[in-house]
Amino acid sequence: MSLAALLPIRTRLSLTGASLAAHLVALSAFALVQTPPAVLAPLNIDVIPQGDYVVDTVAIAGDSAAEPAPQQAEPEPAQPAPATLAAVATSEMEPDPAARQAELAALEKQRRLSEQKRREVLEARREAAEQAREEAMEKRLREKRRRAAEARRDAMRHASAQGGGSQAHRAGVANGAPARAARANYGAIISAELNRHKSYPASARARGESGAVGVAFTVGGSGRIVGHSIVSSSGSAALDGAVHGMMRAAHAQPPPGGAFHGSIVIRFNLSR
Repeated sequence: MSLAALLPIRTRLSLTGASLAAHLVALSAFALVQTPPAVLAPLNIDVIPQGDYVVDTVAIAGDSAAEPAPQQAEPEPAQPAPATLAAVATSEMEPDPAARQAELAALEKQRRLSEQKRREVLEARREAAEQAREEAMEKRLREKRRRAAEARRDAMRHASAQGGGSQAHRAGVANGAPARAARANYGAIISAELNRHKSYPASARARGESGAVGVAFTVGGSGRIVGHSIVSSSGSAALDGAVHGMMRAAHAQPPPGGAFHGSIVIRFNLSR
């Protein structure tokens, strides 16, 4: 059995109270033993008059220098997209519009000059062919007139060789000059009448056809052309047809002697 159990209850309570009292004394002694308070240095305050505000720039600069601003990294140059590269390459390959326009203008000018030269050559050939046709027609007409004159002379010689023809032959020789003058005047009348009925066919003008038609004709006693034939064609059916119409439409005064034989060249020129 322990010693605490043998002690009476009162004794145990006394011991407990003594222990508590000892603890309180110890705590009181610890509270009294404390570290003395620290003595602060005297605070000096400088009063700055109003209007003389001073900024300690050195301190500010020092603070700024103490903490340098972070440097921003330089951005890397943007790489062009593939579509942009393709567009640049395409623009470099395309020709300059002004240069292309100048090239087209030069080609057009060359084409016009070539076309003009070709037309001039064709016009020169056409004029040469027309002149050759007219010369050939004039030659045929002269030959026809010569043969007609020879035929008339042969007829007169044949008539003079007959028994009763000498007097008529002498009368014809005596009156030859006036008869020739009358025939020349009537030839001018027939020429004016034919020109009065002359018209340029619209179809021939539209196709640019021109030329000359040589025709021999005979005027009857009524003043109408009773017969005609084209001895030199213009090469255009429309122009030759216009001459046929002129011959049918002409109606002049009766010719001297009751008949008139003649020939004429009718020209069709686009510039007129």
